[in-house]
Amino acid sequence: MRGIRELRRGSEGIGGFTEAVLALMVVTLAVILLSASFSITGIEVLRQGDESSLSEGCEDVWNLMADDELLWDGGAVVLSSFITRSFEPYSIPEGLNGYEVFLLDISNGSLSSTMICEGAAITGAEVRSERHPVLLRTDPGTIHASLLDVRVW
Repeated sequence: MRGIRELRRGSEGIGGFTEAVLALMVVTLAVILLSASFSITGIEVLRQGDESSLSEGCEDVWNLMADDELLWDGGAVVLSSFITRSFEPYSIPEGLNGYEVFLLDISNGSLSSTMICEGAAITGAEVRSERHPVLLRTDPGTIHASLLDVRVW
């Protein structure tokens, strides 16, 4: 009669069919988990593709502002020009439904905001927002830090 050690090492296994079923279950579970991770990753990639058009829209609005020579003076946003621009907003870049640009002025411990708005109102649309730190010239010789918040939908 053979010993247990010889049976495990030989071509005749101890577990037989039940050992094969357990191995099949482990492999099947691994394939299911791998398939689930691929499908979740695919959904995220599709969602990021939708946001890329909004990111490009934010960049387009920012480029419109950066190219506006009346808005800038020596690398600083001029407050009076920004207020004037709010009455005559930029045209809406292609692929967007609208945009808003907030100039958040933080000076002397208080917060004030001025807005440029164009296009349809935000109604359940997906919104993308980017913020850019800028210098703000309020009066001749008065410059301080502020923030431009660009929102597109």
